[in-house]
Amino acid sequence: ADIQRLRSRIGLAYRPLDDTRLEVLAWYENRIEQKHGRSVTHLWSVDASYEADSNLRLNGKYAGQHQSYTSEIGTGGDGLTQLIQAGALYEFGDDRFQIGANAAYLWDDAGNSARGLGAEIGFVPTKGTQIGLGYHHSTGQVKGQSALYQDGFYLRLNLLLDNSLWGKLDGFLGN
Repeated sequence: ADIQRLRSRIGLAYRPLDDTRLEVLAWYENRIEQKHGRSVTHLWSVDASYEADSNLRLNGKYAGQHQSYTSEIGTGGDGLTQLIQAGALYEFGDDRFQIGANAAYLWDDAGNSARGLGAEIGFVPTKGTQIGLGYHHSTGQVKGQSALYQDGFYLRLNLLLDNSLWGKLDGFLGN
């Protein structure tokens, strides 16, 4: 059986030279697969982050996917799924603590939708590390939805993986 897969992606990043508080990243991807029929998928995303002041960062996202399928005998279908997301992160206590909130809405052209809300508080015990405790709640379901949100509490650990981490590990191990 002959299988053909084509995939192409283009992206754009924007950050003004005179005001680095705004960051925008956008991309578009096209996938075509030929195997017992033809599948064409268009994916896109636009993410933006804005540093309102030295302690407050706002972010947003719009993303989508359109997929169509045509079988070898000419039957098929298509579907569109879209997502919007917004959040805020506030740092305080000499940037040692963070509190954040986010909301997301996912919907498709069949009338299905899902909503999610989340909140998190984080602590920075040392430069390059963060421990966060959060809670997510979601309602609704969209067919084929991944684990966008899972209800309940979670614990998160972030490590900055740069050269300074190796020096800290050497010091911890007594090297």
